[in-house]
Amino acid sequence: MTSIKKKFKDYFKPEGIQQEMLRYRNNGVSSSLGYIGLISLIVAFCFQYSNTKITNKDVINLFGITSNGFLCAFDILVNILLMLFLFMAISRMKVYSSGWGIFSICTGVFEVIRPFIYPIALLRAGLMSGWLYTLYLICSLIAAASFVTAGFLSIYRGAALRNYLKTVDAIEGEKVKIK
Repeated sequence: MTSIKKKFKDYFKPEGIQQEMLRYRNNGVSSSLGYIGLISLIVAFCFQYSNTKITNKDVINLFGITSNGFLCAFDILVNILLMLFLFMAISRMKVYSSGWGIFSICTGVFEVIRPFIYPIALLRAGLMSGWLYTLYLICSLIAAASFVTAGFLSIYRGAALRNYLKTVDAIEGEKVKIK
């Protein structure tokens, strides 16, 4: 029976057979955290628009833009594009991509800042209830923590795999890309 300390060490500083196994195993922790973050992002989106009333009579001012319909449409478009790119990032982080790990970290930082832009404007205008904003904020912070952790793990483990691949020959038929 292996100890938790040894598993932790093998995960963050793989040696010997653990390095070889990186070739064949997906980065399951990063992809799982990415999916947790994506689900949290979707739930936050549902909380934001579940009870938010948007009409032509609403007065909201965000960066000088007073058209609530435009801001709502822009926010929905950002959500859709972000979710599509996050699906791609999760699938690429599964194979230790450092570039998509950086994207995941940037998305996590964006998810920390995001509740304080449009959703807080909705709250201040009285278009979103306080408890829905709180739930939205909690889901956004869960998503942010998941994306940042997944990104760092993808970068760290990917670097360990690339460093190991520099020291060994490619297996027959194996396509090796070392950046």
